[in-house]
Amino acid sequence: MKDEEKKENQVPKKEGTYIGLNLSPGSIKLLKDLQKQLEIKEDFPFHITLVYSRKKITMDLNQRINKTIHALNFHLFDNSKDGGDRALVIKFNCPYCESRFNYASTALGATFDYPKYEPHITLAYNWEGDIPSDEVLRDFKINI
Repeated sequence: MKDEEKKENQVPKKEGTYIGLNLSPGSIKLLKDLQKQLEIKEDFPFHITLVYSRKKITMDLNQRINKTIHALNFHLFDNSKDGGDRALVIKFNCPYCESRFNYASTALGATFDYPKYEPHITLAYNWEGDIPSDEVLRDFKINI
């Protein structure tokens, strides 16, 4: 299996580890369509972060997951007071992601800089409007 086809990918950082979950082509299309509907012009690779640790870890990467996850709601990660972004995200119900994060934290000692892990996909890093109605997400699901 080629590296770009793996479901999970690991990117070494100078002082830590990033592990993300790649999305299926069909899911990427759904997310791009949603961006268009919300008039978001940003273009970047979609992913779900599983681990972003200041400590270097090595974790076996899963190649096939084949799960459907359901959107919960839109959320705004507002870091503008600290000079950061206002990221519009979709939070997902994803026990798989939570179990991988917990394994990395508990068994491998990965660190995490936030109060809790919330599986999500970023739609915009520079969102300027109000949070869209969650009605847009009714029955919204993607495959991982």
